Amino acid sequence: MRIALAQIAPVVGDFETNVTLISNAYARACSANSADQARLLLTPELSVSGYVLLDLLDRPEIFERTDAALAKLAELTKGESTALAVGHVARNPNSSGRAAMNCISVFENGKAVHTQAKTLLPTYDVFDEARYFEPATEHGVWESGKEKVAFAICEDLWGADKVLGRKIYGKNPVDAITKLAPDILISMSASPFESGKREHREKLHGDVAKCVGAPLIYVNQIGATDDVLFDGASFAVDAGGKIAGRLAAFRDAYAVFDTEKNVFD
Repeated sequence: MRIALAQIAPVVGDFETNVTLISNAYARACSANSADQARLLLTPELSVSGYVLLDLLDRPEIFERTDAALAKLAELTKGESTALAVGHVARNPNSSGRAAMNCISVFENGKAVHTQAKTLLPTYDVFDEARYFEPATEHGVWESGKEKVAFAICEDLWGADKVLGRKIYGKNPVDAITKLAPDILISMSASPFESGKREHREKLHGDVAKCVGAPLIYVNQIGATDDVLFDGASFAVDAGGKIAGRLAAFRDAYAVFDTEKNVFD
């Protein structure tokens, strides 16, 4: 499968700009040259609204503006063979729990064909997600022809990592994802920069790829939100956990990864 990565810098609350960034990348992924066309375009975690949202999530209009943005993005996919995966805020459909969920949705031919919510909600350092979001209770796959694609959102693949010297989560979504036996695993992320983190991030995701037994594609945002800096540095690893390619750090980037050839074009 040819999978395009849009390493962009979403702006918190600027839905118009964010939709434009995603739309431009999608147009590129739908290249008229069939040899360059991607089957799927990936964008970072919460790319529609920007990240970190904090108390903006307490405002009802965050859902209304998200719905309007998603409707515009869904419209782009009508008649196209390229699917679009975007990160966005969603309402919690249950009557109890927190009002919002951190989700990704895949759009094809004008409608959402797959949605996955985030399971692990970091609440340490610059993160306060458990205050705002309700966690996912299950994982599924998007079926694209004969290939099954599983999606994770950032922290969901960090469950085995030790934060401040200890594991902080009682479950690891990688276990549930492995049982699904996906052909491809994707992480849509908004992972802040730290010195030395790139090497640690790649090693951790390589271990996840080996555990799941599938190639893993990781897309991260760039830019800054107040004092939180995002480095991009998106990458892909093969099913054996070996790095297959990287994107530049701290810069807008677009690339297409071919999972059959195991290379970036």
